[in-house]
Amino acid sequence: MNKAQHEELLSGIRDSINTSLQEMVGSEEYPNITKIEANEDFTNFTVTTKNKELDFAETLGIVTFYMCGGMYAVFSGKEVENVHVDYVNADSGEIIDSGTRRICTRKFRTETLIPCIIL
Repeated sequence: MNKAQHEELLSGIRDSINTSLQEMVGSEEYPNITKIEANEDFTNFTVTTKNKELDFAETLGIVTFYMCGGMYAVFSGKEVENVHVDYVNADSGEIIDSGTRRICTRKFRTETLIPCIIL
């Protein structure tokens, strides 16, 4: 795969991740999430919620953000150490919770990067 093809692949992956994140906003599973923002390499997320404390779905949903960061790292070929998520209350603008997980990308003999999340 040449550099242009790789960038086209990454562009498609970014679009897919961003679409998936936006589909979470206000969905049946996440009715209180009003906005999700991510940086370019999906290592930092800001999730805005109507809640003052995270509900069960939002608590479990953090794994989605960790996986997005890990998977993007695999395809980009960049080593990522951490993925960080801040949950912000929509009314106050205050961070009500946050989480950081170490993401490692391991190279195996085939030079394939495999993400693992260290919980």
